[in-house]
Amino acid sequence: MRTEYTEDTKPRAGRRRWLTRAAVTTAILEVAAAAGLLFIFGTPGGAIADDLEFVQAPVEQIMIEIPLLDERLQNRQSGLTRVYDVEVVIQVAAGDATSLREELSRCGHELRAELVHGWRSADPAHLDEPSLETMSRRYEDLMLDRFGRSSITGGPLVHRAIIISGTGFPVE
Repeated sequence: MRTEYTEDTKPRAGRRRWLTRAAVTTAILEVAAAAGLLFIFGTPGGAIADDLEFVQAPVEQIMIEIPLLDERLQNRQSGLTRVYDVEVVIQVAAGDATSLREELSRCGHELRAELVHGWRSADPAHLDEPSLETMSRRYEDLMLDRFGRSSITGGPLVHRAIIISGTGFPVE
């Protein structure tokens, strides 16, 4: 007489019981660990909002940019004519911007002519500098001579001259 008994039914039930017990034991240990941490560190405190205020910077510290020049300029100092795409922008305190714009409306073309002359007479090594530091200093000195100092802060009216230029290309 042969009974229909399979070997697979008994081990599967044992595996399932073992996995269930392991999962329940792990869950109990996690809850115990969380309760232990709460006991050690105490309950979390209430959130306290910080009463920070947004403070606007003074007008003397807010800088705005005013474009001065956006042209193609030549330089022949090396014996070979090179053409550069040049853009010059100045940084001015917001409080001084209106007076500077009025001054630029009166003598803007004269200033542009001085900027172009400064570029044409510049040493080629100065035009090859990565950040055009020498030309920026020259233009800042020109702005100081032209516009003077701020009546509010006593510092230069034009804080910085920013020159954006390519490497230039030769022209025959």
